[in-house]
Amino acid sequence: AKLNIHLLAALCKDPIRGVRKIKSIKLPSQKHKRPIAKELVQGGLLLTLAKVLIDRKFYNMDQRKEAAKLCGELCASAAVGKDASMILNTIFSWQIKPHLSKAVSRPEGLVDFIDDTVDSPTVYWTDEVREEIVGFISKEFAELRRHSEDFIISVQRGDPFPLPYTWHYSRIRQRFYLKTVQSRLFVGRGPA
Repeated sequence: AKLNIHLLAALCKDPIRGVRKIKSIKLPSQKHKRPIAKELVQGGLLLTLAKVLIDRKFYNMDQRKEAAKLCGELCASAAVGKDASMILNTIFSWQIKPHLSKAVSRPEGLVDFIDDTVDSPTVYWTDEVREEIVGFISKEFAELRRHSEDFIISVQRGDPFPLPYTWHYSRIRQRFYLKTVQSRLFVGRGPA
């Protein structure tokens, strides 16, 4: 419960400050690593980081590089790496994979890819693609933010502890895929 309060309070107003707080949480032992990491993913941490990565108007380069590095760390994690990779590859498409794998040591590479525009036979990354991603993240993030604000108000009032937010990321592929990328890169492909 204490972890959820810190997570929600920190992410609600300032995602980057929240990321710094989350990174400073010390895990008591190896056996607790998976449940805490899983709880962070279920609490919407990757959704928040995706928002920071894609929103170049609101977040500065240092904040975005820090978010990129944390995404890389989560994808490399034994505890949540598979889920983190699936979530980020669904939101940003498979095109992000090579940049994501290097994000821990070179986070600016991931941010540069997200900011760049590429239109080739194998990579299609444009303003239209970014807008589609921003629309999905905004929709998903609105629910997280609403819950976080209600949670904090309830705790401040001394109401009974509300249930923590659960982001249903396992069904993300049913809720979203990049139509622009799919239609652009698969045009002209005949039957298999």
